[in-house]
Amino acid sequence: MTYKSLDQSDHIVYIGGVESKGFGRSASWCLPGRYQALLEGAFLGADMALSDAQQTALSEALQPNSKRSLTRRARDVWANSERVKAHLEARLGEHICFATSKGGMSLWMHLSEPLDVSSLTSLLATFRHAIVPGALVSHEPDANHWLAVNVTLDDVEPLANALSEHLAINQYEQEDLAVEETTVEELESEKIVPEKIESEEVSPEAKVTEESVENEPSDKPAAEDSDKKSRNASTEPLYNPMLDLINHDFG
Repeated sequence: MTYKSLDQSDHIVYIGGVESKGFGRSASWCLPGRYQALLEGAFLGADMALSDAQQTALSEALQPNSKRSLTRRARDVWANSERVKAHLEARLGEHICFATSKGGMSLWMHLSEPLDVSSLTSLLATFRHAIVPGALVSHEPDANHWLAVNVTLDDVEPLANALSEHLAINQYEQEDLAVEETTVEELESEKIVPEKIESEEVSPEAKVTEESVENEPSDKPAAEDSDKKSRNASTEPLYNPMLDLINHDFG
């Protein structure tokens, strides 16, 4: 009926009905618009004619200036939907975006990160008349990223606060997980040392050891030479000038 009330060119053929368990209380109707001449006989033959009271109520609802006008109600609903949309966008920022919509009783809101099961359960327990998870109405791969928001909400602030808390919790959990994964990767990279690095670390010590071993034999001959010189010096007589005088005088 909302679509029909907004149809200014009578392109929409609206078929409606109300079924009741009581006898004689069910009703159905058709608003053919510009196709009245083509469809009148067919639908009237199917017992889709309205009673006088039903026709009066329906006509009143379709009047643009009536208190019960569907047009007026539709405008009020969508003015409220724009308010809800603006409030959620201001509160949640880049975490959400809305699908373009021109009708219906809900706004489809796309979440940058899907809510986990516990978050959805908590939200539905408090806002079961305000949101519908996309996974309940669609089997698309990204259905978990969508929420249908009721455009008739009078106070959207509690829902905005709850969504902000749950989205922040999910974001912090993902950041912590990323930090943990990075830490694990760094630890693993520190444990894995290439063999080349190990050989480079060991080789200087080996070189020092080899050099010390090579230098030891060369030091030993030098020490032996010094010992021989000291022995020769001890066996040779010391020079005494008095002996030269005695030999010269009494020679």
